Amino acid sequence: MGGFGQLYREEEAEYVLKLVSENQDLVRDKSVKSQGILFHQVRFSQFRFIASSDEFVNSSDDAMNLNCEKRTCQKFLLKILFHYLLLLLLLLLLLLLLLLHYYYYYYYYYYDYDYYYYYYYYYYYYYYYYYYYYYYYYYYYYYYYYYYYYYYYYYY
Repeated sequence: MGGFGQLYREEEAEYVLKLVSENQDLVRDKSVKSQGILFHQVRFSQFRFIASSDEFVNSSDDAMNLNCEKRTCQKFLLKILFHYLLLLLLLLLLLLLLLLHYYYYYYYYYYDYDYYYYYYYYYYYYYYYYYYYYYYYYYYYYYYYYYYYYYYYYYY
C-alpha cells in the first residue's frame, strides 16, 4: 500500500520510536518484548497504532492489545461475562424445570398408586361383602328350601 497510507504508517512508526527513546526506563522493564512487538507491527504490518501517548507510556497492557483500548476491552470482556452468566442462568432454569418435572411426576405417580390401592381395597371389601351377601342368601335359600321340604313332607 503506497501513497498517503504508507507515509502515515511511517510517521506513526517514528512517533513510537520517539516515545520508546524518551522512555528508556519503560523499555528496560519486563514489557520490552511487547514494546518491540508493538513497534515492529506498527512499522511493518497493516495494524494501526490507536493508543495515545499517555496510554502507551503509563501502561504496558495496551502494548499487549494492539488494536484495542482499555475501555473497549473491558466492555468486550463484560459482554462475554454477561453472555456466560446468561447461559448459566438458562441452564439453572432448565435444571429447575427438570427437577420440578420429576418431583411432580413421582408425586402424582405415587398419589395415583395410593388411589389405585385404596380403590382395590374398597373393591376387595365390596367383593367380601358381596360374598357374605351371597352366602346369607344361599343360607336363607337353604332354610327356605328346608322349610318347603318339611312343609311338603307334612302336607303329603
